[in-house]
Amino acid sequence: MIENKKLKMSVKKEGYVSELIIKDDPYKMNWVIEDTYLQQAGYQDMDKLFGLFDITADGEKTGSEAVNPVIKEEQSKIEIGYDFE
Repeated sequence: MIENKKLKMSVKKEGYVSELIIKDDPYKMNWVIEDTYLQQAGYQDMDKLFGLFDITADGEKTGSEAVNPVIKEEQSKIEIGYDFE
């Protein structure tokens, strides 16, 4: 998780953003869909979470769910990298 005076953002170990909150919002609304909500609602498309993606390179299709991302979390930023080799 990273945060500043205005925002708080959390990233799951799978590499997608699970929480984006404006800190002074009295309702603490999360601006991205949470996986727990999708499960409760019976929504089948878990691949629609913010940050998951599909990619085609050299005619081969793959995506973020096919590999484990490398997540580097620092005080003011989060870097998410994928090794598709």
